[in-house]
Amino acid sequence: MDGSSDILSALCRRRALELFRFNVDRYLDYAFLWEPEGFIITDSTGRCLRSSEVAACYWRKPFIDADASSTSAWARAQVQYVVREMANWCMARGLLRLVEPDAERRFGKLMQMDLAQLHFSVPGWTVGWNQTWPPGVRVVKSLASQLLDDGGFLFTRAVDPSHLAAPHPWFVQDVAEGIHDATVLYIAGKVMGFRIDHPRRPDQVDWRTSINVEDTTWVRWELPGGMESAVVAFMGDAGLRFGRLDFIVGDVAPHFLEVNTNGQYGWLDNESFTIHNAILDAIMDRENAVMAASPPSKGLQPENKQDGLALTNKIV
Repeated sequence: MDGSSDILSALCRRRALELFRFNVDRYLDYAFLWEPEGFIITDSTGRCLRSSEVAACYWRKPFIDADASSTSAWARAQVQYVVREMANWCMARGLLRLVEPDAERRFGKLMQMDLAQLHFSVPGWTVGWNQTWPPGVRVVKSLASQLLDDGGFLFTRAVDPSHLAAPHPWFVQDVAEGIHDATVLYIAGKVMGFRIDHPRRPDQVDWRTSINVEDTTWVRWELPGGMESAVVAFMGDAGLRFGRLDFIVGDVAPHFLEVNTNGQYGWLDNESFTIHNAILDAIMDRENAVMAASPPSKGLQPENKQDGLALTNKIV
């Protein structure tokens, strides 16, 4: 289940917007049929959604947790395939809004930094394996979200690269100088900045490691001069209508870390649900239809220069 989907559902009721929520992680609670004429979904209360009735579709977090499902991996894979095709069906008709499913496949961390260097300060980085890494202090990060063999997760951490096992693939980056962790929400042209209210500890590299054990409060943050236009330009070049951009900020220019193309945002909102209302406004705006996107290229020059609404939890 997803808290932001709960809030968006409540806001739809307040606005008298008819909503059908498809909780993909509980797909067995629904009856589903897709034929040449279109698809129909029926929930456990008997409410139906026909494809001909869809006015807008929002891709939230449509994933099935294997630990929470009693069905086979094969069955889950078939459902995930169908859900993706539903999104493709909506995209082809201009009904998929705001969030591009799996945008990180065409615009992952390395492509993000490649483009970001045209707009922001980006700490130096290196990716490789079978390399001899020079000594010093850098940070090591995980490119993929795959868990470690012991079930743990590789959070960003400071290392001496010379101690890294050479055969393994590593993503190492210069330490970003700054005082605060900051994040910027981009919602269809709107930019909202936030930062943690207390300075970073000298030994703190990844704020996620302390989010549940320390009093971590995020407050609104006024972006420095020129940064809002840089965010808008970066997201435009990336072909994204939504994203949460992470930075390290302080006395120097903010350092870009990454953009989460379908990031969480509920923990940043206030009691008036300013963010969730902005999300819902964007979903209902036809101008925010997600179209099939090509890799970001604006501003990047080739090396060889020659002439020549169906809100679901998961689809909200």
